[in-house]
Amino acid sequence: MMDASFHRQMADKLWQSAIKAQSIEAFSDAYPEMTLEDSRKIQQINIARRLDMGHKIVGKKVGATNKVMQEMLNLQEPVMGYLLSDIIKTPRDSIVRASQIKPFIECEVGFVMAETLEGPNVQPYDVLRCVAGAVPTIEVPDMRIHGNVKMLDALADNVYNGYLVVGDVMADVRGLDFSDIALTLYQNDKAVCFSNSAAAMGSPIYVVAWLANKLAEYGERLEKGDVVITGSLNPAFYIEAGDKFVADFGPLGRVQAMFE
Repeated sequence: MMDASFHRQMADKLWQSAIKAQSIEAFSDAYPEMTLEDSRKIQQINIARRLDMGHKIVGKKVGATNKVMQEMLNLQEPVMGYLLSDIIKTPRDSIVRASQIKPFIECEVGFVMAETLEGPNVQPYDVLRCVAGAVPTIEVPDMRIHGNVKMLDALADNVYNGYLVVGDVMADVRGLDFSDIALTLYQNDKAVCFSNSAAAMGSPIYVVAWLANKLAEYGERLEKGDVVITGSLNPAFYIEAGDKFVADFGPLGRVQAMFE
């Protein structure tokens, strides 16, 4: 593993990238000895900075749960990140496009935890038992890293942390087949994508189980009240000022993201 000064240096670069809205070159190739543990150390430094500013961890995220996004982001498996209070938006908020570098739209099934959920060996039925309900969400990640981006880079940057718009409706999970929730995405009132919740590892429920088991490797768990987002169901749609995106998740409801 690399030393603490390296972790701080990389964390500083990512922090300044977000502040200045200027991308940086992927760094994992330049440091072949770098490991996933190094990436996590870098990730945690910038999360700690945000906590010191008074923000709170409000949930967790899983990125690259479908093949399209894995190919786009040059990842071989899902990656885990954290949701902080400073990124949460409502459908009535307008997001400033210029605050990001190369943002895009990810429509994701979200869940709110009613109980703690701790691995290992979490099964899908454990997830259904522990969630309060499902919410429609639109994540707005930002490509702060360019070049030969690998999982090491993505994890260090908290999986392209951007904004998260959470819908106002929470659906009861009982009786719903999460392997077959239809998604229609509208851009400026025009339907641009038709997809299905099966794009997220076959079912978003499986994603939450995977996350709970992955967190257990670090001595962590899903906490009561956590929002969990489970990965994009659509290919990337890049954003321009003035855009409005609406994601219709059928029985889970609709959510919109507006940009100025």
